[in-house]
Amino acid sequence: MSKDVYQNKYRVESTRLPWWDYSSGDYFITICTREFIHYFGEVVDDKIKLNSCGNIVHQQIIDTMKMRKNVIIDTFIVMPNHIHMIICISDPRKWICRDALHASHKWNEKWNTYNQKWATCNVALHNRGDGNKFGPQKNNLASIVRGLKSSIASKIKNIVPEFAWQSSFYECIIKTNYSFQNIREYIENNPMNRKKDRNNVPL
Repeated sequence: MSKDVYQNKYRVESTRLPWWDYSSGDYFITICTREFIHYFGEVVDDKIKLNSCGNIVHQQIIDTMKMRKNVIIDTFIVMPNHIHMIICISDPRKWICRDALHASHKWNEKWNTYNQKWATCNVALHNRGDGNKFGPQKNNLASIVRGLKSSIASKIKNIVPEFAWQSSFYECIIKTNYSFQNIREYIENNPMNRKKDRNNVPL
């Protein structure tokens, strides 16, 4: 098999936009296990029942928010062979602006409002024309997901040594509150609607 054929078979094309600042914003993320193997549990009566590996994934997602002050994971679901989540990132350079918004607006319970409260700052950053328009790389989306995947894998391999992720991940920039709410509902209802999700490969 030639090198080109091998690369075409296993390579996942990046969907990232070269002009977008991934150190802030809201993103729909999907991370899948290699070959869609079921490591994390099973769906029973339209509800996910996590095993020990699935519980590790769940806890590491929670811990990510504790360790990274610039990250809020609004909604997530751990499925048997993949994770769906909404990751909201605030650029540390805009925390003064964010805090001012916190002081002047109440939380909107329906939208869990950090999506709205950071919007003005995010738009300003995304459209900046200076030479340092992107935030620190250690705080961007790829770094956050890479760290999460690594921490999960290191712990699960103590139980299942052959565990592995797909090399990349799927991401979609969430630009409107309408999309935010639709994606949130999609994630929450994923166990019930698993047959419509292409990532839910049967055993």
